Amino acid sequence: MPIRKIDPATALLVIDFQEGTRRFVGMVGPQVYSAAALLARAFRKRGLPVVLIITEGGRMGRTDSSPEGSDFVFPPEAQQPVPEIEQADSDIVIRRGAWGAFSGSDLQTLLLGKGVTQVVLCGTAASVGVESTARQAYDLGLNVTIALDAVSDFNPAAKSCSQANIYPLLAETGSAIEIIGGLDQP
Repeated sequence: MPIRKIDPATALLVIDFQEGTRRFVGMVGPQVYSAAALLARAFRKRGLPVVLIITEGGRMGRTDSSPEGSDFVFPPEAQQPVPEIEQADSDIVIRRGAWGAFSGSDLQTLLLGKGVTQVVLCGTAASVGVESTARQAYDLGLNVTIALDAVSDFNPAAKSCSQANIYPLLAETGSAIEIIGGLDQP
């Protein structure tokens, strides 16, 4: 489906495009970072918020893939945004330890304080941080758009599943170029 509308009060959330995720996310290629950087430049040019979501890591409970649970913390150098995003002084940085960007952070308060009614998501992993954040934003009543060419995942099958089955229930989807085109529509 085409993107129907980008609200005037929209924020870009760039999820986990940081140095520490490069080694975990084999599907991040230059084209994914380029699409995210294109979005960030377009939002900045229009004075719209760009929020860099950085995962610090944290305590995770027991799961089938981690029976003992885990404590994982990215060292400070791994928490740096990738240079391809061209971080600007106007960018807002939110740090968190949970999968979704709203859990354990002041992101909701920040966005509501700015009158934001819609978020555009890009980042990694499509089936983890991006999907979790989309679910949370949707639950908060925000309009959600996901830039499909600006998301990646360490698991191609999980990315395909999220894009085909979950994103359409939570968001409008499109390319970075389509989203940028919507920024200037009334």
